[in-house]
Amino acid sequence: MTVGLVVITAIAVAIATSGSPKGGPAAVGTTPPTASTPEPTTPRGTSETPVQTQPTSPSSALRVTIPASGKLSIGDSGPAVVTLQKVLAALSLKVGKPDGNFGPATQATVIAFQTAHGLNPDGIVGATTAQKLNDALASSGARG
Repeated sequence: MTVGLVVITAIAVAIATSGSPKGGPAAVGTTPPTASTPEPTTPRGTSETPVQTQPTSPSSALRVTIPASGKLSIGDSGPAVVTLQKVLAALSLKVGKPDGNFGPATQATVIAFQTAHGLNPDGIVGATTAQKLNDALASSGARG
């Protein structure tokens, strides 16, 4: 008899706590929150500013961003450079394997892109070059 009472109590506790995110009693008569699309944010501690031309969508996850300094150039490294290299590769430009280091190969590829798009071919990715890269990526249908 005691075993049956323990089993019934365990089942009652399991039912009462199911659906509760913290394991406590489930709220009765509440509506679950609706899903919403969060606004793009920059994680704390980073200084990158996204350069956007259109609202982001799941298919346009790959976008060039530039740091707070306003440019990416030879000698830079990090995630923003990896993304730049991936965008260049997605545009069928030969940049080599994305390694996060803005070296001579990345610079030469940026210069080739700038020349082909009527930009000053200085090998520096500033706001205008980033915008043109993102526009070219969006119009090419390439995805990250």
